[in-house]
Amino acid sequence: MGKGVKVFIDTDVYVIERRYKRDTKYRVTTRFLEKAMNSGIIAYTSIYNLLEFCGILSFNLSAESTVMLYLGFAKKYNTTILFPEEDAKLVCFDAKSILDHIKGKMSFGDALVTSIVDKNKKILDAFVTWNVEHFKDKLAVTVLNPSEVIS
Repeated sequence: MGKGVKVFIDTDVYVIERRYKRDTKYRVTTRFLEKAMNSGIIAYTSIYNLLEFCGILSFNLSAESTVMLYLGFAKKYNTTILFPEEDAKLVCFDAKSILDHIKGKMSFGDALVTSIVDKNKKILDAFVTWNVEHFKDKLAVTVLNPSEVIS
């Protein structure tokens, strides 16, 4: 995918970059995120992904560091945070929409993320995750892993 491509980045990509430096996917993950951070890719994620990321890392961070991670995330990763409702910075969801995704064999967290991706499908070219099998054929956009985006 070329410069200017608009992608939604799943939590696992950020977690590998931040926590799992010995993971076999680490090098590709960091190359992908560097491209996103340097404006080669237009990156989006959701408030749910950001909160999940902070929750995962909170076990190894102080309370203050967790808050700083949250506050600095968008700037550090050059990523736009999407919320469930346009122009409303509320963390909420439509239970029927979420249940529709869950009925398709999806976890609650993945269903929350999927609902935001589907609402924003007109501005997105792809959904990027290392968990392609969780989302393949369940989203309104193409599902790719980071190596497929940068190759």
